[in-house]
Amino acid sequence: MQQRDIIKDQIEQLGKVLGKLTALILGFDGGDILEGINQVVEEFDTELNLDLKKLIGLEQEEFKQSLKDKFQNFEEPLSQLGNLLFEIGNHCGPEGALRQQYLQKALWTFEYINTVSATFSMERMGKIGELKKLLFEPY
Repeated sequence: MQQRDIIKDQIEQLGKVLGKLTALILGFDGGDILEGINQVVEEFDTELNLDLKKLIGLEQEEFKQSLKDKFQNFEEPLSQLGNLLFEIGNHCGPEGALRQQYLQKALWTFEYINTVSATFSMERMGKIGELKKLLFEPY
C-alpha cells in the first residue's frame, strides 16, 4: 500500500506542475512564445525529470510507452499534458513543423487516454476532433 501512496503522490505532483506550466503558456499574450516554450521545456526537465524535446520527437508507439511509464494511466495528469501540448502547438504560429509536432503529440495523448480510460468524455472527444481538424484539414 505504501508503494501505491508514493506513486499517487508523484502523480499528483505531476498534475500540479503541468497545471502551472499550462498557466504559464496561457499567460503569454502575443509576447515571445518561444521564450515561454523554453521555460516550459526547462520546467519539464527540472520538475518532472522529463525531456520534452525528446518526448516531442518520439514516434507514436514510443510516445505511448513513455506516457504509460511516466503517468501510470492516471487520466488527470495525462489530460493536463494533452492540454499543455495543445496550447503550445496553438501558440507556435499558424504553421510549421514544431506546431505540427506539438499538436500531433496532443492528439496522441488524448487518444491514449481513450484507450486506458474507463469513462467516456465529450470534452476529450471534442479536443480530438479539434486536433484532427487542425492537423489534417487544409486552411
